Amino acid sequence: MKTITKQQARQFILSKQGLTGAYRFIGKDGAYEYVRQAGCIQYDPVDVCGRNAELTLQSRVKGFRKTMLQEIIEGQHDLKPRMSFLAPLDPLLWDKALILALWDYRYSWEIYTPAVKRKFGYYPLPVLFGERFVGRIEAVPDRKEQILTVKGLWWEPDVRVTKKMSAALDRTLREFGKFNDCRTVESSVKKKQKSGRN
Repeated sequence: MKTITKQQARQFILSKQGLTGAYRFIGKDGAYEYVRQAGCIQYDPVDVCGRNAELTLQSRVKGFRKTMLQEIIEGQHDLKPRMSFLAPLDPLLWDKALILALWDYRYSWEIYTPAVKRKFGYYPLPVLFGERFVGRIEAVPDRKEQILTVKGLWWEPDVRVTKKMSAALDRTLREFGKFNDCRTVESSVKKKQKSGRN
């Protein structure tokens, strides 16, 4: 049996979910392709990535296409970093113990937490940058006014906000705004807002 590192496991899971490398799941065809690749769109407590034999490396047979995991181990898979905001019910977040073990990231959807006990807002979204969870953001769309308002932004304690990260945040907010039919992004939150840990 081949043992993989935590980093390779993170890279595999993020690639399987389409959260690293070039954007592949675009539009209706992209949604179908995601379901084919990830193997599931509903909760599967046995396998966060969907059922697949890819985690067990297959024998090399002439003409056999390399699996995604083999490409990752050999450094041949597209792992170009980008920033994503994940929905609280994203399949990647289903197994909180796995997220804690591989990323050292604790996430809680605070929608059902009484307001006075919330640490990160009503609907905080995990922020993924490259292979790391770097923070949380609460960005609320007002489709009628076409404005996306950033109500909160919390970086993880060990995150150093760079120009590259700030540019990625601006780009991701614009795309998130477009996705939510918002033309404008407003924020009273500074990008270097103090860190927080859930």
